[in-house]
Amino acid sequence: MHWPTPFRQQNEHFFPLDSDGKCFEDQDIDIRDVWREFAEIKAKGLVRSIGVSNFNARQLEAIIADTGVPPSVNQVESHPFLANEKLRQFCADKGVQLVAYCPLARVGRSGDESPLAHPLIRSLAAKHATTSAAVCLRWQTQRGVLVIPKSDSRQRMAENLRILDFELSADEMSEILSLDRGLRLVRHDKYGVSAHREWPFADPF
Repeated sequence: MHWPTPFRQQNEHFFPLDSDGKCFEDQDIDIRDVWREFAEIKAKGLVRSIGVSNFNARQLEAIIADTGVPPSVNQVESHPFLANEKLRQFCADKGVQLVAYCPLARVGRSGDESPLAHPLIRSLAAKHATTSAAVCLRWQTQRGVLVIPKSDSRQRMAENLRILDFELSADEMSEILSLDRGLRLVRHDKYGVSAHREWPFADPF
């Protein structure tokens, strides 16, 4: 389940819009009902794993309490400027693997500073003879978060694999965590989606 905000499909568009430019919300769909169907598909052996993306703790609690089946993964935006630490801890307690998309942050269009350019990240990269990207990815994996960095550069792909060549100390891990500023770049709030009752970012985590 990629987003917990169901739309009423009117046409082939991912975001079906009304005459005011707002999404057609489908308030009749309950995410618990959808997850129940997912759990049944898994129980029949038709899939190995089922998961969600962009779910907050309340939504995770709701689908787990309803079915007794936790998602294998919850894929969310996470990087040094948006650590999602409380959600990570919640997922760990529930047996849900947190997966970080945008682990290096997509700041090109937002005008925000990239974590790759932060003095702390750069200094740690120099200390460990690696790249800023590798430091960010290593920080995630050391705290138990899987990462899915996106790149079309073979060189950067190879560099991203170097996270196994070094280890961050406990103090370094804490220093990176302290960079968290709640910078959410993927807000899913276009076309009035943030008014949906299941918009996940209305909750603290």
